Amino acid sequence: MKALVVGGAGDTGSVVTRLLMAQDHEVVVPDDCATGHADALPAGASFRPPDITAR
Repeated sequence: MKALVVGGAGDTGSVVTRLLMAQDHEVVVPDDCATGHADALPAGASFRPPDITAR
């Protein structure tokens, strides 16, 4: 299954991302890292900084 974890670079989001990936789910994480850190994401998670210019 594919999962979208908004805010996945934060404390709670990174734990949820890890748990989903441990169950072999494909995880996409859109996060602007305003309060989280991209370093908190597990390897293999697809990190997508949001594009604020998109309409």
